[in-house]
Amino acid sequence: MSNEPPPSIVEVLRKARDTGGLVRITGYRNSDGAVSDYTVKLIGSEGYRALVQASLKMLMNDEIEKPKLVDGDTWLLAKQEKTDSWGKTLNSEHVPNQRQEQFKDVDGLYSQSEYEPETVMLRNLELVAKVEQELGSGKTPNSQAKTLAKKYIDENTPMGRYLGQMKLAPGKFDSVTNLE
Repeated sequence: MSNEPPPSIVEVLRKARDTGGLVRITGYRNSDGAVSDYTVKLIGSEGYRALVQASLKMLMNDEIEKPKLVDGDTWLLAKQEKTDSWGKTLNSEHVPNQRQEQFKDVDGLYSQSEYEPETVMLRNLELVAKVEQELGSGKTPNSQAKTLAKKYIDENTPMGRYLGQMKLAPGKFDSVTNLE
């Protein structure tokens, strides 16, 4: 068994980096059993910071309307917490919270584990498109009003397109291709 991920994935990622960073992942199976096709852009840590900055600007300029089902005090608290969090990200050397102890960065494109040599962990992605093929078991949503308000903020700003990571393990996806 090789200590490298499948060459085709690495070649796709390198080509994507050189041509704008768009990658299509088909048949991706997530942890709750849902199967979807994704188009993602490799944005790196600077792309993450750009999404945070754009989202913070929208929030500070009141470009996001309060949802009707959220009361005013809860909305203000949710906005303040998101503003504080995103501000902290921009004012520090913050790296998105990712399980990096097992996976080590390779070539700035992906991460790999010595324990799972054929697995590639993509990090810092911007969601361009997602088409659900099969629904999964679903997660129980958190019903606290402040949490729902913060989720609404994320979904209505550029940060709603951010994917921290995708684990491409054998059997967990059908194909990975570069989009030019």
